[in-house]
Amino acid sequence: MKCFCPSCGREEETIGDRNPQCRFCRIEMIPPSHYSEWWISPCFAIDRMQKISETYGIHRARADEKFKKEREAWTTAMLALALSKLTGEEWWIEIETVDSTPDIILRQLDRLKRL
Repeated sequence: MKCFCPSCGREEETIGDRNPQCRFCRIEMIPPSHYSEWWISPCFAIDRMQKISETYGIHRARADEKFKKEREAWTTAMLALALSKLTGEEWWIEIETVDSTPDIILRQLDRLKRL
């Protein structure tokens, strides 16, 4: 099962451990069914892809199936930033972890403005 670290943002594949801890932070990780509805900042997705590229190399980051979700999140994050700049509204992304499609969902944060 792929789990998510709420502290450092790492995802790790765990087998047989019902309460896995992050190997780096030593914090209990969150299973996929619990973070499938989290909205993340486009900047977080872009930063994550940059760290993957620096760690594994640009060629592997672009081609490896292991980083498919991160590539899709990066593409959606770029769209979200462009929409934010054009419309002045906040856009967030959600990485789908439970269902197979859609992989990434673009969300708009609608706030009531006070005059």
